Amino acid sequence: MNDFVTMHVEDNAYALYLDDERGSRIIPEPVGIFAEAIVQDFIVAQIEIDASEQALPGLFSVYNRHSRDEIKKNHGPLLAQNIQNQTRWFQRLVRRADTDWQMFHQHNVIADVQRLAARFLNLEREWVHATVEIGNERCPACSSILMRPVPVICPTCQCILDKERYDKLAFAK
Repeated sequence: MNDFVTMHVEDNAYALYLDDERGSRIIPEPVGIFAEAIVQDFIVAQIEIDASEQALPGLFSVYNRHSRDEIKKNHGPLLAQNIQNQTRWFQRLVRRADTDWQMFHQHNVIADVQRLAARFLNLEREWVHATVEIGNERCPACSSILMRPVPVICPTCQCILDKERYDKLAFAK
């Protein structure tokens, strides 16, 4: 799966507040700096990145608007390097997911990006397919969406949802 998408970033500006008397001033930001900031902000917000191993999301910026074919032709080595970086990052994500699955064996500890990574790498894991089913039922007290099977007590507001099942259970005080 060596597919990719492009996003064009326009010139940007931001307001800089000076003081009550002078108000704000509009500061233009060069598009190259803005685009690179988007890339870096996304990268550092991800789990399991490792710059020393070049295990990073395959995201990069180049100046000017380019078609996919132009990226392949004019920036082929950069594209190839980023695909390799992303593959290494995906491998790290899957290793982390495997470890978390071994420890907790719960689908909610596996991030969607880890599932995406396993599918990208054509790996089959028990945790790839989330089995949590969200119902269309809501708590009558707080209107929270309930999971299936419907719980005895609402996890949000502790409203008793099934009195008969509740009466059969023993709870610590």
